[in-house]
Amino acid sequence: MVAETSEDKYRLLDQRDKMMRQARVKQMHLGTAKTFVGTCPDMCPEKERYMRETRNQLSFFEVIPGTDKVDHAAAIKEYSRSSADQEEPLPHELRPSEVLSMTMDYLVTQIMDKGEGNYREWYDFVWNRTRGIRKDITQQHLCSPLTVSLIEKCTRFHIHCSHHLCEEPMSSFDAKINNENMTKCLQSLKEMYQDLANKGIYCKGEAEFRGYNVLLNLNKGDILREVQQFRPSVRNSPEVRFAVQAFAALNSNNFVKFFKFVQTASYLNACLLHCYFNQIRKDALKCLNFAYTVNYQRSTIFPLENIVRMLLFRNLEEATDFINYYGLVVSDGSVELNRSAFLEPENLPKPKKSLFVGQKLTLPIGEIVSGGPQQHMTPHVPSCSFNAQNKYTGENSVVDSASNLQKVSVDIIEPRMGEENVKMEAVQSQSSFLLRPFPSALVPSSAESIFQPISQPLSPTPKHQPEYSDMDILEIAKDLMYEVLEEECKEISNAGADYVQTAIWVSDATLNELVTEAMSGMLRQIASVVINEERERFEEEKRQAEKEKQKR
Repeated sequence: MVAETSEDKYRLLDQRDKMMRQARVKQMHLGTAKTFVGTCPDMCPEKERYMRETRNQLSFFEVIPGTDKVDHAAAIKEYSRSSADQEEPLPHELRPSEVLSMTMDYLVTQIMDKGEGNYREWYDFVWNRTRGIRKDITQQHLCSPLTVSLIEKCTRFHIHCSHHLCEEPMSSFDAKINNENMTKCLQSLKEMYQDLANKGIYCKGEAEFRGYNVLLNLNKGDILREVQQFRPSVRNSPEVRFAVQAFAALNSNNFVKFFKFVQTASYLNACLLHCYFNQIRKDALKCLNFAYTVNYQRSTIFPLENIVRMLLFRNLEEATDFINYYGLVVSDGSVELNRSAFLEPENLPKPKKSLFVGQKLTLPIGEIVSGGPQQHMTPHVPSCSFNAQNKYTGENSVVDSASNLQKVSVDIIEPRMGEENVKMEAVQSQSSFLLRPFPSALVPSSAESIFQPISQPLSPTPKHQPEYSDMDILEIAKDLMYEVLEEECKEISNAGADYVQTAIWVSDATLNELVTEAMSGMLRQIASVVINEERERFEEEKRQAEKEKQKR
């Protein structure tokens, strides 16, 4: 069968997939359901490439330059939202972990550093395609160090964008949606780290991303309890310790210490801390406004340059805009602090890129997302079901093969030796299957047997039921009771230990807060005494002057 156009090729491949779905036995019971292993050898399934070219749904990064034709070597599977009426994917529509890794490598090396001047299309493309990678991982229940590294790269991408694109319009970048995806990535990593740890497998990037999770949740008081659940090597790592120190600085309103952490932080850590800049700046301005004024009637002049330096503003203009947002007046390079003039709007001002964070971006974005130097990527030649004459090639065995697709399915429950070999064999099997010719009939006679009634299995011979004495039952019940009590005692003791350890972690932050409050009170009291003494001295000098005047 010859298919001259992309539309013809898409319709032919779509008809093939419909026949495969008709021949496939649906999995009705969750307990016996098998997880399909993806066998797609390309970054984008062949049918989708033709479909999106026909419907003009290709991205700028996926077409041959100067045309609207698909570049088969550059097309990447598009994310599609799950729905109740969506068909189960066929194995050749899902990419195995090796192909997902190849896809991520392509994004990192060929796309990540091409966003300048076109952030809208760049962000939409990378976000959509990395989201598609995450969906393929979820649908196949993949969990291995390789798939963990893919989610880690997705997380780094969203962390970078949280600062780098924060000034872009809503039509190009939505910070809320970006943070939601970042949170989902970190949640997936948390679950994967735990699943692998249960099997004795530990990932080298775990401490880094545990630290990111803490930095993303600095406003949640129970995040320290979660830190206590980390294994000692992760809990005591520099990445997690830095995040805990940042938590203490933010929650004690120690803005001086917080911005010192920003200056010493890595680029991605600084991007996450940037999310709290306006929050801690507001609290710092409120504290300064209260500490440097005597009452609600009198104002105090404070140098604007000091605020720029202490709160890491880019320049005087940025600091002035921020201070004016809270009702205070700036004139002649000074801020007029006044308690009655200070306002607290419901929302924080729109974040702006930080010069200090931007200066930390000293590597290509692809290298930042990859977590290290980028490796050379070997060009991939995508598979094709059509020869040079646009003829579909193969033999009449599509439905027969489709009925056996369940045999390719395996339970992906735990990593085992030779897993990579199994997956690559599946890829090769599916690749050869796609190159077979299209059948002459829509449903060959070989498929009819699939729809024949299934005979009922014979009833199994009843097994002899063992007999138990009362003493046996009593011993078993006693053992079960002891096991339950032991587990309950462990849970109670662990909860108590967690509570005590969390209290120790929080004590430093509370101490700093109390010291700050006490010092503020003492300073206000000393200032009041000095002012009263000066006032009395001034009045005394005034009286003495009047007496001298009267004597004359």
